[in-house]
Amino acid sequence: NQINDLLKQFPQLEVAYLTGNVSGLVRFDPASQTFVKMETPAFGGIHPFNYKPLNQNNMMNFSTGDINLFLDANNDIRFEDALKFPRMLAEFNEDKQLMVVDVPEYIITSNYGGIAEAHGFGDRTWTSFVMRVNAQVGAVGFYGHGAFFRTELLKEFGTMPPDYVSEDIMLAIQIWLKEGRAYHITHREYVQVGKGREVSVQGGSVPFQKFAAGGAELSIGRQLTRLFASNEFNWYQKLMLFFTLSFFTRKPLILMALPVYL
Repeated sequence: NQINDLLKQFPQLEVAYLTGNVSGLVRFDPASQTFVKMETPAFGGIHPFNYKPLNQNNMMNFSTGDINLFLDANNDIRFEDALKFPRMLAEFNEDKQLMVVDVPEYIITSNYGGIAEAHGFGDRTWTSFVMRVNAQVGAVGFYGHGAFFRTELLKEFGTMPPDYVSEDIMLAIQIWLKEGRAYHITHREYVQVGKGREVSVQGGSVPFQKFAAGGAELSIGRQLTRLFASNEFNWYQKLMLFFTLSFFTRKPLILMALPVYL
C-alpha cells in the first residue's frame, strides 16, 4: 500500500518487481487512475535466496538511462546536493573509462543516542576520508549505495552477482579484473547523500555480521586470489585493498601492535 501511495504521488516513478517467475514494471497512470503493469517471464525462474541483488538485476532490464544512481530505502538527498547532479554526470563525459563514482554519506540518525552516534561516526568515516584515501591509490570499490554507475557497465558484467554475500564488492573486483580495459572507480565529495543507520546494539550487529560473512567468503574464494595475482592491479592497490577488506581478520594484528605502539 505504501508503494501504491508513492506511485500515485509521483506518477513519473516506475517500480521494478519480482513475483514468483514474473519480472515486471509498474507505474501509475493519472489519466485512467489505474496501475499499468508490464510483465515478462523471469529467465530461469527466481531463486529466493537474495532478492535485493536479484531485483537490482531485474531493474536493469527496464533501465534506459546512461547513468544509474544506486541508493537504499533509508537514503535521502538534500535539494542542494541534487542541484550538483549535472556536474556529477559530467564526470563520466570527461573520463570515458570511469565506470563508478562513489559519494560520501551524512548520517541522519546520529543524534538519536550514543549508540546511533557511534554507528554514525563509523559509517561517516568510512564513506568520507577512508574512501578518499583509497581512491587516491586506485583501490576504492563499489559498496552498494551512494554511487553513480554507468548502465553499460552493469549490462556488460551481467549486473550484480547475486550468489555472493558482498555482491557489491564482487562487482568491483570484476571491474578491476577486466584486463586491458582500464576501467576504474573514483570518489567525489561535492555531492553527498543522507543515510539512516542503526540506533541499537542489536540492530547494529546485523550489518557487521554481513561484513564478516562477506570478508570470509572473499578470503576463501577464487576471485580475490585472481585479483591479487593480476598484473593490472598494482602492489599498492593490492595493499590498500587487503587492509580495506580484512576489517575482521586484521583485528589480532591490531591487538598485538597496540602495546608496541604505546
